[in-house]
Amino acid sequence: GIGSAEAVLLARSQFGLFFTQAQATESANTLTIKPLAALVIETHTSPGRMKAVVEKHVGQFAQRSFGGASIARKQIDGVELVEWKSPDNTRQLILAVVDTVAIVGNDESVVLRCIEIRRGRQPSLATNQQLQTMKEQLRGSQAPVFGFVPKAGVKALIQAWAFARAGNAAEAAAIAPLISNAFGNLIDGFAWASRLDQSG
Repeated sequence: GIGSAEAVLLARSQFGLFFTQAQATESANTLTIKPLAALVIETHTSPGRMKAVVEKHVGQFAQRSFGGASIARKQIDGVELVEWKSPDNTRQLILAVVDTVAIVGNDESVVLRCIEIRRGRQPSLATNQQLQTMKEQLRGSQAPVFGFVPKAGVKALIQAWAFARAGNAAEAAAIAPLISNAFGNLIDGFAWASRLDQSG
């Protein structure tokens, strides 16, 4: 606990990146693909000590990424949401702090879902038996980076891949769901883990 707020926060924190689905919107001949994702940071630090630090860094990231951003605050179910929007209102970053956890997402629905999971109102992956089995097999608890996609998430991942491969093709919005439905039923889920050795 000794040191600058940034140093203490980084040393204590664990990070989880969650991807839920990809949204595709078509305008004229342009297909815009938006992955809905959230970065969940368990800081192991009291909100009073970490909230200002996290908000500062997320705000700086939003300003750099958006080329300037407007900021707004609102309360939902007792939680303050801080929202940065790009000048053209097409992109956003939303920050919420619940207990010792900071949630940063690119869509309000994703952030609210993470809040509900944190509060125990929706099920989390922590009780998923497939995750526990994969974690054991890959020694995920000791891995610096561990990833897991349950069966429910396979279709969303394949759909995102199909959108990325299709580029700006006009038929991508129709083809991607077909590909994800066709191949999503063949995969029961998957996981991966990183390892550090003497070479790095």
